[in-house]
Amino acid sequence: LESWTRCRDARVDPRPERQTFRRVSPEDLERRLKANGELLEIARPHAEWLTALLGQVPHVVSVVDRDGVVLASTGTAPALREACGRLPGYDWSEAAMGTNGAGTALAADQPVAIVGPRHFCQVWHDATCVAAPIHGPDGGVIGALDLTTSVADGSPERLAVVAHIAHTVGQDLARRHARQDTGRVRRLAEASLGINSTLSLRDLVQVITEQARELIGAHMAVTGQTVSENWAQMIDCVSLSDKYAAWRTYAEKPDGSGIYAEVCRLNRP
Repeated sequence: LESWTRCRDARVDPRPERQTFRRVSPEDLERRLKANGELLEIARPHAEWLTALLGQVPHVVSVVDRDGVVLASTGTAPALREACGRLPGYDWSEAAMGTNGAGTALAADQPVAIVGPRHFCQVWHDATCVAAPIHGPDGGVIGALDLTTSVADGSPERLAVVAHIAHTVGQDLARRHARQDTGRVRRLAEASLGINSTLSLRDLVQVITEQARELIGAHMAVTGQTVSENWAQMIDCVSLSDKYAAWRTYAEKPDGSGIYAEVCRLNRP
């Protein structure tokens, strides 16, 4: 197997006395959860549907990120997830765990069924893993969905179900991004109309500031225009989201110090 070659190259021990797990730090996990918020929002209901489908069959369903780190898991019992190292933060990449469902699906970029002795590490020879990669809107791999059972309870035919769920998650993500792109185009058209209808330079700068903040999705945007760094005559416009509505009456003008002066000096963001 190509996977076994990759495992040997990564110096994975095929016969450890007992399996040890690598787990990322809480800070690293928090960063990964935040970065994969959309993936989790869409994938979690599908994972829960799969675990409901399996009923009382002892199993774990995991969603991992592109590096093989578990982001979320569900199954028949939390104790089983912990014993299998399937709680959030555990690393199931091939380089960490050898040939396995999630890690190998990511490395091969295709659905895989790893049954018993096909696992590189002997301690997992009583497990069956079926997994499939999840693709983002640009076609790149952003994670994987894994179903793990014992060999006795396993069924490679479940790979078709897991692959279909992974594909569905990717399609849902793509549709969400398409809707977001449509919204951006609409807001750009609205911004153009607003800019063309302004009567003064200050109104123009304010409209640009408001529209820029909404297009980016930021809570605050500030636009300033000055000639020859004449700060007394500077046009300064601020746009704040509802989160900072209490500060909308704040009217302190820039005096040429701090970030404003630095931007003018460098003439770049």
